Amino acid sequence: MSYRVTRSDGRPIVELEDEPPYCRALRAAPPAREPELNTGLWLVMVFAAWSIYDIRAIQVALDAARRFDGKIKLGLRPFYASEEHAAWCPDLKEDDGNPLWIVLRDGEMCMKRHGFPTVDELAEEIKAACLA
Repeated sequence: MSYRVTRSDGRPIVELEDEPPYCRALRAAPPAREPELNTGLWLVMVFAAWSIYDIRAIQVALDAARRFDGKIKLGLRPFYASEEHAAWCPDLKEDDGNPLWIVLRDGEMCMKRHGFPTVDELAEEIKAACLA
């Protein structure tokens, strides 16, 4: 199981290898939110593609998602500039913290945080905010 962040046509992309089907690489700077993010529970890690620290935190996202054994889907979205958030999540249009962790329940944000949590901290915060 592994991941890497590369570039294609000047855009960052996440490549996942041997990760569970509930873990998904999301497109950078999409024109709109992907329809699947509007159904169910999603942890979306939004990370700066230029930050090695953010890229390393992808492992925290993968490990936290595993704690929920598929009950929460994981989306990994790279970005270059915070202005890219507005098209897929208008609530984030002014948000420039990174990495950014959000949980969407049927398309509505039920949790948002910034920074570098441990796997335990992130899992507990998700439980308290979105599964209680």
